Amino acid sequence: MDCIYLCQDLDYKDVMDALVHEWKQEIEDSCGFNPSSRRMLIGFHSFLGREAENERLYQEQLSETAASDAAGARDIIGGYRDLIRCYLRLGHYVKAYCCCVMVMKNPGYEQIRTLRLAGDILEGCFEVVAHAPNRASDLWELANRELQRGGFCRYGNLYTKGIAAARAVGDCCVPALEREYREWRKACGLSLGD
Repeated sequence: MDCIYLCQDLDYKDVMDALVHEWKQEIEDSCGFNPSSRRMLIGFHSFLGREAENERLYQEQLSETAASDAAGARDIIGGYRDLIRCYLRLGHYVKAYCCCVMVMKNPGYEQIRTLRLAGDILEGCFEVVAHAPNRASDLWELANRELQRGGFCRYGNLYTKGIAAARAVGDCCVPALEREYREWRKACGLSLGD
């Protein structure tokens, strides 16, 4: 394991790739992946530019979490967030859309809506809408309603992605969101020039 991290630090991707393959085979031959080792493999794949291989790992992670009696809404929705982000990185907007709709309609969402995790989910929703506005107008309605409802921390990416999504669907709320974003930047002491 130390050799894998050393290769990562030194950016020796070819050697690291071979070592990760050996480590992965060793794990699969022994006890199989647990959440911790799966997260490590996801990180290795991401570093090596093999994000497509992470899709299955995120799905396994979510399934395992959802099946656990100890998992709460935060854990499960966090698993969906990770899967949505993976789909977005891969450009799989239809799959991301399906996950976003499931989360937004999940009763557990209400339990996490005041946490940063809710903002992460909304960011994903807005990104899907911005990339696939013709397919995701219903998702825009769900996410925009949640954004207007408020009650959670707002931040720069949430505003910029929300504005991009509103523009993509031609919603008339764009000027209001832009104004709110400018006010937020001013309140945070950030430059208004951007």
